[in-house]
Order: sequence, then C-alpha cells, then structure tokens
Amino acid sequence: MAIAGGTQNIPWLFTGTFFLMSSRRWCSAGSHRDYPRKQFLPWVYYFFIANILIFFAAFRLAELNDVSQIWIGRGFFVWLSVFNLFVVSVFWSFMADIWSKEQSRRLFGVISAGGSTGALIGPLITGAVVVQIGFEYLLLLSAVLLTGAVLCVSRLRVWAVQQTPDPTAGSVDSDQQSAVRPGRESAWY
Repeated sequence: MAIAGGTQNIPWLFTGTFFLMSSRRWCSAGSHRDYPRKQFLPWVYYFFIANILIFFAAFRLAELNDVSQIWIGRGFFVWLSVFNLFVVSVFWSFMADIWSKEQSRRLFGVISAGGSTGALIGPLITGAVVVQIGFEYLLLLSAVLLTGAVLCVSRLRVWAVQQTPDPTAGSVDSDQQSAVRPGRESAWY
C-alpha cells in the first residue's frame, strides 16, 4: 500500500508516522495519568478495533464505488506503523506490571520467543489467507483476534490478582508506588 502511489512517497509516509506518533505521545500522556491502567488498556484495544473496522468500511466503499484506494492505503500505512509501535509497548508494560521480578526473568524470554515465532510465521499464514478472502476481510479477522487479546488480558489480570495478595509486590512498578499521586490507582487491578 505504501508504494501504490510511487516509491518517492515513502519518506513522506514515514514523516507522517513520526508526527502521528509524536502527537499520540502527548495525547496519551494525560490519559495514562488520569485513568487507571485496568480501564486504559482495554479501551486502547477497543480504540484500535474501531479503527480497523473504519478502515475495512473505507476500503470496501472505495472498492464498491470504484474509487482509488491510494489515499486510504497511505493512511492505513501510517496508522499501521503507529499501531504496531503502540500495541507492543502497551503489551510489554502490562507484562512488566503483572509479573514479579522472578516470574519476569523466567517468562519474558519465552514470551519474546513466541512473539518472534509469530512474526516469522504470521506473514506466511497471511499470504495464504489473503488469496482466499482478500485483504479487506483480513481486517475483520484482525479485529476478531484483537478482541480475543482483550479477553486474554482480562483473564490474565484476574489470574494475577488471585495469585498475589499484593499485585505489585516485587514487580517493576512496585518501586514507583510512592511517585503515584494520592487517589490514583497505580496497578492494573
């Protein structure tokens, strides 16, 4: 999608990604501070699910009305770059908050290996599936899978609460408890 309008536009797409990431950082800084993470994380995923559905609708409407998809594709390229960076950082901050230091040392390598394996196998599966259903419907599949991720996060959060009476004891976040403003929730729970 990035090269559909010509390779000369790729630097502009990355510049757009840079500015969107920079603005996202300033916009989300306040929401991190004002809302507990147990509320923030699912809403981040729901926001991205809604974005995926909007792009699905835009691509379908453009195809049905025989309109060029170049600008939608460019917007999707920039959005997807931001999505990839943001979702990975939110995932690892969640992992750092729910595991103790000992659990982190034991599990982070396995989780990272699983992510790397998915990064290698995912494009192969996508390449096979896109021929069958079309790229627009891959967006719907992505929305379903991201909804599954929200359910997994919810279940994992409940599990973590049941495992530890003090969910931040021994976690990376435990050293920062004193820095939290009074009246604000500091953990995922």
